[in-house]
Amino acid sequence: MEIRRRNERLGSFEGAEEALLGEKKNQSTNGKGRGPSPSAPSLQEMDQMPITVQPGPVNELDSILNDSHGLLIRERFYWSQVACAACERKTQFKVAKWDPSMPGILEDREFISKPLILEFYEESDCFCRYCLHSVRELELGVFSGARPRDPSMAWENPNNGWPPGQDPYVILSRPFKCNIPICCCLPCPGEVSAIDGPSGALRARVVQDWKCWNCCWPCDVYLGTFDSTGVRTFTVHTPRACGSGCINCCAPSCCNRTHTSFIRRGNAIVGPSVGAIEVHWPGWNSRGLLQAYSAAENFAVIFPAQSTTNEKLQIVSAWSLSNFLYWEKRANQRS
Repeated sequence: MEIRRRNERLGSFEGAEEALLGEKKNQSTNGKGRGPSPSAPSLQEMDQMPITVQPGPVNELDSILNDSHGLLIRERFYWSQVACAACERKTQFKVAKWDPSMPGILEDREFISKPLILEFYEESDCFCRYCLHSVRELELGVFSGARPRDPSMAWENPNNGWPPGQDPYVILSRPFKCNIPICCCLPCPGEVSAIDGPSGALRARVVQDWKCWNCCWPCDVYLGTFDSTGVRTFTVHTPRACGSGCINCCAPSCCNRTHTSFIRRGNAIVGPSVGAIEVHWPGWNSRGLLQAYSAAENFAVIFPAQSTTNEKLQIVSAWSLSNFLYWEKRANQRS
């Protein structure tokens, strides 16, 4: 009995549905209704349509790099490192956008007047910092600089190390390498790898490009940048002391305010440059007067024109390696 009642109810529903469809058809024929759209696909056609997967959201770091001609990078100044040579703090960097309209000589006020977009924080253990100093193993995390309260470059994070509860966009990983030359060779050149934070995939790699003549002439040194497939993209040439006609002699200081490293495409070590990594003397303030004892530098990283996001990340990785190779040795640690 229950089954028969259910079948009767289903039959009544089907009859009502047929009557409703017939009424709509008559209205469409008589001009009282619009009827189905001639462009609307049928269910069978919809089943045969390919499914298009929309790309996911773009990483915020990639968006920032894509919209930037260059970066201003300001390292944190620690009074404790100036006062005590044994003190080694984890490095911190504030990042803003560099603009082509900015002057060629940048003082510290030019850096702190720009809005903060990114922050770099070092993560390393105490043994590596105090025993290995500038050749230590470390990871430099790239974090968002969005701060509603104080989004300026002058703001200093009281925390030491990575911000708690935040994941980095990219990790600039630097292993320990004893980069002491033997005869005309450098068995363990310094390197930095850019690792994607969410996925852990390799995005870029920078290696110290040692030349056989560097044992006799250490005034022109080089770095090589590589993409994720191992293809070389840029050469970063850093003249030191008497290199390249003494262009960087006494820089950065009040005598020569800007130290410049030249970026060239491919393996070229000479020729026109397409970008630069600059170190600017902060001026007549505590950062400028005590720069040799604090190792807190102001950098301007200028990207090549029409470079891709990954190429810009390679140059940022080259900045990281050059900073720890050439600029993290303090004067009060040389004795």
